[in-house]
Amino acid sequence: MEIEKLKLLHDHTKHVTTLSTGAILILVAFYEKIPDSPMVHKFIPISLIFFVACILSATFAQIIVIVSHSNEDKEYEKNTLAFTDKVFLASWLTFAAGMVSLCIAGLFGL
Repeated sequence: MEIEKLKLLHDHTKHVTTLSTGAILILVAFYEKIPDSPMVHKFIPISLIFFVACILSATFAQIIVIVSHSNEDKEYEKNTLAFTDKVFLASWLTFAAGMVSLCIAGLFGL
């Protein structure tokens, strides 16, 4: 695998985990100011679960890429890249789901 592709995958992991961690920190910082609404208290934990799943899946995919690259088997590397593409897609989908549930909680909190 080219070094540039490894750098891009590492940057992807760094960005998506930073975004998810920032969202979690903002949720924790402003949790006291969230209005008491049953719908809000349902969607906030759901969004936290999605953000944590995003961090875990991106980190898991990065570990797979590192192990695959250290193996230096081209066929193994090709198969794991197809798998990690799906895991990276899952990390972005969980981030998007976390943001959507956070927006829904915000709308019900108005």
